[in-house]
Amino acid sequence: LMLLKLLIDYKKTNGTSTDKIYTVKRAEGGTSIAALGEGSGRWTPEFEKIPSGIPSLLKQLETRYRTAKASSNGAFFTPNGLIWHQGEGDRNFSADYYLNMKFVIWYVRGFTNTPELPIMIGGINSLSTQYNFDVEQSKLRLVAEDSFVFYAPVTNIQSNLKSDGVHFNYAGGNELATTMFNIMVANSKIFGLTV
Repeated sequence: LMLLKLLIDYKKTNGTSTDKIYTVKRAEGGTSIAALGEGSGRWTPEFEKIPSGIPSLLKQLETRYRTAKASSNGAFFTPNGLIWHQGEGDRNFSADYYLNMKFVIWYVRGFTNTPELPIMIGGINSLSTQYNFDVEQSKLRLVAEDSFVFYAPVTNIQSNLKSDGVHFNYAGGNELATTMFNIMVANSKIFGLTV
């Protein structure tokens, strides 16, 4: 939903019917970067540490990226950014989140051959039952250290969460997507956008 809103907002602002926007999506709810974290997959680039039977989501993303690039028939194919919204699944490994996320960024920039690939990291509502202060502070530390990493904060109100107390409802997701879009427009040269 958030990715779709970002694409629609971009098209409304500057798009034409001939614009070609490609996405390479790999989304999975409730996952962690930590190899021993929770969820149905792991984002760590330390593939050998992932327990048997649990998929490597980062390896899947890399495969999808390489497949999309190969099928572009030689067309100019350089990613403009990575949208990252994750962290709840790492709340029990929060002390490792900063280095784990830094490693993910390094790995993605490596396989895309884009050393300054902009990374947009979404915040987690502090009222979520899976919120972790240290995870969010790690995200802010990455932003402070890397001029190509951006953080999209969220409004910490209960009405932006579903009844499960974890996930964004439509209003919360819409707000985050709008915040991400506005940050991308404000940094349009970095994200390779024409505005």
